[in-house]
Amino acid sequence: GKSLELKMPAAGNVFSKNGICSGRFHFYSVKKSEWHRKCLSGGKEMTERLFETNPYIREFEARVLKCTEKDGRYFTELDRTAFFPEGGGQPGDRGFVGEAVVKDTHETDGCILHETDRPLKEGQKVCGILDWHFRYSNMQNHGGEHIVSGLIHQKYGYDNVGFHMGSERLRLIS
Repeated sequence: GKSLELKMPAAGNVFSKNGICSGRFHFYSVKKSEWHRKCLSGGKEMTERLFETNPYIREFEARVLKCTEKDGRYFTELDRTAFFPEGGGQPGDRGFVGEAVVKDTHETDGCILHETDRPLKEGQKVCGILDWHFRYSNMQNHGGEHIVSGLIHQKYGYDNVGFHMGSERLRLIS
């Protein structure tokens, strides 16, 4: 197929770490029945996906369900999260969970795993803080991809069969 690459400004790394939740956010409930899959916690609890009911949430409180180490990398599962996992061509969110830096966010077998720079203690209450500049830039670029794909389809009849957002480029494959 054909591909189209668009140059984008880098999202940068402009966020601050204040270590506590500011209270400038609201908690929303999510129906939990869809996520009763076996996660690192053995399926006892699952992650409430705050981003599905409020994509503009920037901070949240959570409890660490499990933290495992693999090849020098730490993967933390929380009881609730606003971190959007990598998927559909969109990179995973980053930011902070407690004192740990969240380098990336992944979804594996229905579980949202936060890749952190250090371990977190199971049962620990933490405050999650998103790198909002990075998240908001991704939201805008993802929405723009849908608009551009629609225009290309309308004008030329091509369907979007691939999409990838990098730090400097957006790639559409038709």
